[in-house]
Amino acid sequence: MKFTLVFSFILFSLLSAGAQQIDFVQNKNSFGKASLTSDSYYVNYILGVANFSPELRLPIQICYNSSLKEEGLLGAGWKIPQLESSAIPEEGGAVWTTPWGEKVFFYSRRSVSRDVLDFYNERERENVYFSPFADWTANGRADSGSWTIYGRKNMRGWKFVYVDAKLRKIEAPSGQSLDFAYENARLVSVEQRGRAFVSLKYNEDKSLSEILINGVSNKFVFIDGKVQILPETLAGKEEHLDSKLLKRVGRDGLNPLEFSYDNAGYLTRIKRGDCVENISVEHESLAQRKDYLRKAAAAKKANKSVNNIKREAVAGRIIEDSTYKYSYPSDKCGNIRLSNKLGEVATFEFDSQRGIAKHTDFSGKTYTTYYFMRYDVAYNGKVRQIVDGRKRVLASYRYDKDTGKITRYRDKAKNDVNFKYDSRGNLVLISKRAADEDGALPVRSFSYNKGNLRPAKINELDERGKIVKTVSVQYDSELRPVYIDDGRNALKISYNFYGYPARVVDAFGAETIYTYDAYNRQIARVHNGIGLYTNYDKNGLPVKSRFEFGGELLSSVDVSYDKNGAPVSYKDQDGLEKKYERDEFGRIAKEAFPDSTEVKYSYDILGRLALVTDQNGHGIEFGWNKCGLDYRRTPVGQIAQNVYDEYGRLSQVDSKFENGSTDRSFKYGYDALDRLTNISYGPAENETLRYDTWGRIIEKSKNGLVSKFKYDHFGRLV
Repeated sequence: MKFTLVFSFILFSLLSAGAQQIDFVQNKNSFGKASLTSDSYYVNYILGVANFSPELRLPIQICYNSSLKEEGLLGAGWKIPQLESSAIPEEGGAVWTTPWGEKVFFYSRRSVSRDVLDFYNERERENVYFSPFADWTANGRADSGSWTIYGRKNMRGWKFVYVDAKLRKIEAPSGQSLDFAYENARLVSVEQRGRAFVSLKYNEDKSLSEILINGVSNKFVFIDGKVQILPETLAGKEEHLDSKLLKRVGRDGLNPLEFSYDNAGYLTRIKRGDCVENISVEHESLAQRKDYLRKAAAAKKANKSVNNIKREAVAGRIIEDSTYKYSYPSDKCGNIRLSNKLGEVATFEFDSQRGIAKHTDFSGKTYTTYYFMRYDVAYNGKVRQIVDGRKRVLASYRYDKDTGKITRYRDKAKNDVNFKYDSRGNLVLISKRAADEDGALPVRSFSYNKGNLRPAKINELDERGKIVKTVSVQYDSELRPVYIDDGRNALKISYNFYGYPARVVDAFGAETIYTYDAYNRQIARVHNGIGLYTNYDKNGLPVKSRFEFGGELLSSVDVSYDKNGAPVSYKDQDGLEKKYERDEFGRIAKEAFPDSTEVKYSYDILGRLALVTDQNGHGIEFGWNKCGLDYRRTPVGQIAQNVYDEYGRLSQVDSKFENGSTDRSFKYGYDALDRLTNISYGPAENETLRYDTWGRIIEKSKNGLVSKFKYDHFGRLV
């Protein structure tokens, strides 16, 4: 009963939050570190996550882009997307750089024809500026930096306010908001309800010195350097600009991230503690750039594509890092070849004009993703289908042309899951159709109170569409669920000032009380008189957890960390301690147990587990190949050898002694959908399995004994 309610609550959370949730993390399209959309490479780290209200939790992310030359909070090359968002006017509209690093272009409705508005389905007036098929509209003045961005469709209720091109406020659909405060045109804090969860401090030279996230200090050090700027036209000149370059960032008591650069200003070394990563970067001379510009000008004059011009060098492309070597077979953006330390190769080919991305991984498996490339529909750029190297369609998708919302998902067995929406874009019905069925059967429906964007009722439906179970949800004024009832059990939820659960009461009156510190870190949870209490250090790491009942200690764990912030010991209330030693990459190299025994671990050149040595000094070896685990060898020489078929599936496991004959062998067979259908345990012992179209086992046969399985409409074994 309790599990059912929890499942329903999770389902509700996914449906209600996902439609309007913003992930404030910047995600770049890359293969390794190499960009798939430009001649550059990326590096990024998250310093911490500011614990604003759950829907406004803000990661503070430092992002390096080798093509970025202008200076920001972190000097040249680096950005903090969440703190450097802007709305810049341009002719006929504006360019919005979002707090998650995406660029959105707005156009004035007044400057385009009715035909253009109809083409982009902009029939409703909404606001003065629109972005084609996007979830955003805007109001503002083209001659100023004062703009207000409004969410629509999936982002209804979101609002971003800019003054003098700088972000001043973010408002969520719940009504919770963040305020960005400036002094002398510099950002000094991000606040919610008067409390600064993010604070910035500066040096006398106006460079950033410190960012506090939830009160945790991250200090910055810069060096003076030069950044190469190559011309974009034949008349242009090469420049070397004096710039600030980020040298170091870190927390007190922990190893900082340290960065080094070459003479052109490109990031070439990253160090933290004993872990060092060197990066080789391609450079381009002025003569090479001029030669390319001349060829490009000639191609344009002859009405030929510049994409076919072979370039001698491209400034800012990555050539090698600690993991891969990079090459660019066709000299086109998006076509990248990686070689690992064993010489194995993976490739990525991205054709942005045709909307085709082909990826071959290190095992040789190939997957091709096809995107819709129609500029008259809202699903332009969304995934159409994914096809593997065996020409099987693994997944295909269909969308609504006006909203871009998914309407059908089809799996590789040709089963369908369908989605239906109301006029406001709210999901109202999920149905399914098995590959061997003619029509779709209802599964789940959703109903909404007037004007509410979140479901008031979630109904499970039988095959005739009759409701067999309902989860009812009530909300407060900030769209948070305060009462959830599935007919058997119920939860009442109340929240703290910022929207984190403070009290949960079930149908039997049992309550769980949650307490948080000033930065919304949970410090206590009490249920049935048993309390879990957590202490944090100055860097926000949990260092002690304890269970108490009636003031009496039941158990506790003290946690210690290394200089990289990774746990290295756990000590309980009796003083028993488990310790870890880690290598320079943070991997566990040794475990020391309270009884003074030790287990050691070592890894191969690709970071895969290679040897486990137990407390008696006996080692278990692991060997790997491109498909996965190749073999396991015990201390007495017993070997379990894995064999893979042409598609990379495990087809056989042989048990034998080194240099000896195989004493036992297991063999595996598969169907066309890669489902396990046959297991041979020996000459006279076999097991077969059959599946329905949804991949559920319906029959299992072993040595003449047959077991059959049947499922109901909801996939439950009956």
